[in-house]
Amino acid sequence: MTTPTTASAPSSAAIHKAPPRRRAGRPRKAGARHACGQLVQAADAAILPQALERRADLLGAPASLPMAQLLDQRAGQPLGQLLLRGRLTQRQHDAGQAVGGLWRAWLSLAEAPKPHAYVPESGSGVVRVDVDPDRWARTDDRLAQTRALIRASGPHGLLALTLVEGVCADEIMPRRFEATWVGDWPQGWAALTTALDALADHYRIPRD
Repeated sequence: MTTPTTASAPSSAAIHKAPPRRRAGRPRKAGARHACGQLVQAADAAILPQALERRADLLGAPASLPMAQLLDQRAGQPLGQLLLRGRLTQRQHDAGQAVGGLWRAWLSLAEAPKPHAYVPESGSGVVRVDVDPDRWARTDDRLAQTRALIRASGPHGLLALTLVEGVCADEIMPRRFEATWVGDWPQGWAALTTALDALADHYRIPRD
């Protein structure tokens, strides 16, 4: 009867250390990181000098505006530009923002054609089938009341309606309201500001 022999332990020369595992993916970027591991991004992106010059032109003061005013987000839309130029009060600006939001909500619900460089899915100009009928009825009624209020705000009600829609809802600056326009347009300014004052009263925006 043979006695089973125990396997001898491998020699130290036979033991090989496993190679280190390579990390999958791209190498980790260097830089400061948040606690979650995300890289800390620069607070503000660089702004081209040409963009600042364009904003200064829109505000009508190429050489005298401080940097803080040029970087003001309100300078990116007509209502904000008119406010920063001193042509509108804060109360009129806020009323314009409110009516613009209502108007755009109505346009979205109705899938009306947009004035900018994109096209709605159907372009049908009628209320979408997926919209709650009560919501549509409320929005439609509110806009109808607002339009009637604008029309009745002064002697140039139709002009006021056109200007409020263009400046507040479509966010398009009328040529005669641009800072570079030579001359003045008293009738247009009076129509717009009178309508915005009436809207501010309607929305119960506190007076300055």
